Amino acid sequence: MGRARQIASSENMDRILLDASAASTDEGEHLLLDGSAANTDVGFFINTEVGTTETPPEGFVGTSSIAADAIDNTKIADDAIKREQLSSDVDLDADRNVIINGGMFVAQRASSATGLGGSTGYFTCDRWNLTAENTNGRLTMSQESPTDLPGFSHAIKLDCTTADTSIAAGEDLILSQSIEGYNLQHFKKGTSEARGWALSFYAKGDTTSTYAVELLDGNNTRHICSLFTIHSDWSRVKINFPADTTGALAVNANTMITLNFWLHAGSTYNGGTLQTTWAAKSNANRAVGADSFFASTDRNFHLTGVQLEPGDECTEFQYEPFEATMRKCQRYYHRVSPNNRNLGVCSYYNGTTVITGVYFPVEMRAVPTITENLGTIGNQSFIVYRTSDADYVSSASIARADTSSCQIEIGNGNGTSGDSGVYSTQYSDQSMEFKADIS
Repeated sequence: MGRARQIASSENMDRILLDASAASTDEGEHLLLDGSAANTDVGFFINTEVGTTETPPEGFVGTSSIAADAIDNTKIADDAIKREQLSSDVDLDADRNVIINGGMFVAQRASSATGLGGSTGYFTCDRWNLTAENTNGRLTMSQESPTDLPGFSHAIKLDCTTADTSIAAGEDLILSQSIEGYNLQHFKKGTSEARGWALSFYAKGDTTSTYAVELLDGNNTRHICSLFTIHSDWSRVKINFPADTTGALAVNANTMITLNFWLHAGSTYNGGTLQTTWAAKSNANRAVGADSFFASTDRNFHLTGVQLEPGDECTEFQYEPFEATMRKCQRYYHRVSPNNRNLGVCSYYNGTTVITGVYFPVEMRAVPTITENLGTIGNQSFIVYRTSDADYVSSASIARADTSSCQIEIGNGNGTSGDSGVYSTQYSDQSMEFKADIS
């Protein structure tokens, strides 16, 4: 057997030297060091395999030599762990969360929308699409400011205003976010190195309810689903979807993965067996076991802190500055707001046609479409301020555009060719929208 002997140290601490030179080649040496003399509350167990052909690299300790929960932040010196020493499965990148506006901070369109349920679209919080098909149920969707969830200042709230308890086969209500291919390549889907999908979010309702959540791979027509339960108090839901080695995701700005929260479904979508492994999409298996949000006008659904990240562990929600979230949202939707907001310097191409250029704050996902909201106040027109005069104009359209800027033509001016001016909104209910959303 080896010999253990005590030696002195310059730090006035006891050190034990394990001398295995006398040990036989088929024996192991075990030494327990009690840290109590150093005023610590931990002990160390060192297991050295003598005579083995595998020797740990100098300075390394394997996981088999560390007791569970033996190391916490107080035991690790500053700068002791470097990024390159961590496994490739550990994501430290700032953008590990591929959900945009998961904290519901940004709502460029509106803070509230009523009477929803008969159409599909983006209504309040940016990047969150509401699909409602074939139902008589109606709801109000709003951006709320919760006071009972520390760390989160905003959430989406859905409030049922008209119930629908006679559910036809093709009915659905889905809150979703679509994710473009550029943002998903680190999941390595469809390869032998594919990674898992760790989904987490905070949710609550008016009562205990069960709903379904789905990852839909529209590029390969595959999906996977899970049920989750919410209560009348906020709780964090964590779901780990496995990796999918089938069906690679295209590298482009189109929808590759859609995160769907199923809140109401007819038999077309819940008539089968819930699809809890990756498989070819089957509509009948998408929302099996989910309750109906439209079961009662008492129903409400609150959601925030949504995070989807690669790997098999749900980490803490990734906070980011408001302006960072806003810029991500403006890739899909940009709104010039009301009350004398300048859209751009303009000129009169001829007596009636006014031309102006608009530069977008960020590169948009695709060439946008334009929506001119003239409102209902006053003369329901935008305004061109020119030398000693002003024109009230409408009927704007995009003449030329790319993903960074566009040229707008307004066709009912009343000036002189060569005149210049400033093109602006007038009233509080007016806006100009540039849309490059994905659904």
